[in-house]
Amino acid sequence: MVKMISKLILVKNQNAFSGKGHALYREELPMERESVTHKFSIEGYEGYLTVSLYEDRRPGEIFIFMNKIGSPMWGMMNTFAILASLALQYGIPLQIISSRLKGLEFSPNGFTSNPDIPKATSLVGYIMTWLELKFPECGTKAS
Repeated sequence: MVKMISKLILVKNQNAFSGKGHALYREELPMERESVTHKFSIEGYEGYLTVSLYEDRRPGEIFIFMNKIGSPMWGMMNTFAILASLALQYGIPLQIISSRLKGLEFSPNGFTSNPDIPKATSLVGYIMTWLELKFPECGTKAS
């Protein structure tokens, strides 16, 4: 069951193990919204990170455009962006998401074009570090 409650969507979800219903709330972004775009480069992998913002300037949606369209890395980064966006929209604080993903080590990794983040352990680690630096006010509590 789905119904609109102001700017939140209520979704009734059945727990397969206990049969108890859980209410999940997804905060929709406005139809027109501001965004921030950041160009990055890690060991030859170039891309753009675009973050759509809620009216209070919290990040709510992430898009990642890689220079290697159609590659497995491009597909994985798009998948990551969708999952991170959904987590933010369902109220998981940026700091919680970041704390789980920043330490991952996989290729590509290495030196970056960003003096604030000179070295990255992975593309995901770089993106999460950049988001924390850009949106420090998101902290550890749900907004």
